[in-house]
Amino acid sequence: MLEKFKPSFPSSFNELSTLQDEINKIFSRFFSSKDFAVASFTPKLDLSETDNEFKIAVDVPGFTENDIEVSFENGVLTIKGKKEDEKVEEKENFYHKERFSGSFMRNISIPKPIKVDGIKATFKNGVLNVYLPKEEEVKPKSIKINIE
Repeated sequence: MLEKFKPSFPSSFNELSTLQDEINKIFSRFFSSKDFAVASFTPKLDLSETDNEFKIAVDVPGFTENDIEVSFENGVLTIKGKKEDEKVEEKENFYHKERFSGSFMRNISIPKPIKVDGIKATFKNGVLNVYLPKEEEVKPKSIKINIE
């Protein structure tokens, strides 16, 4: 029968070895869990600016517009999405499964004031586009004050 090699170091070294084994088990369970795979999805996005608006394009392949929620509050655009596992017949046995199911959330800070009532979003071919019109800048006004 094979037995794990245990060096004859002082007990503190054995305790470190045991601690290392426990840490390895924790990392092994964490990185092989389904939750880790779900948490790893982050849709890619582009943020661009013109004179009149900001545009955000987000790649969300496999999602529909009903799977996505967009909100804007205090200068932050929040995009959330949730995709459920597809129903699978009991006859199917998977040998490999990589397709995403789960949820994501992205928060994007917008650096300038936005006309909240004018925000629009479109969805086509797995790409969400959000248009955020800029608030007109208040220009400093100078007036001459007469002295009486």
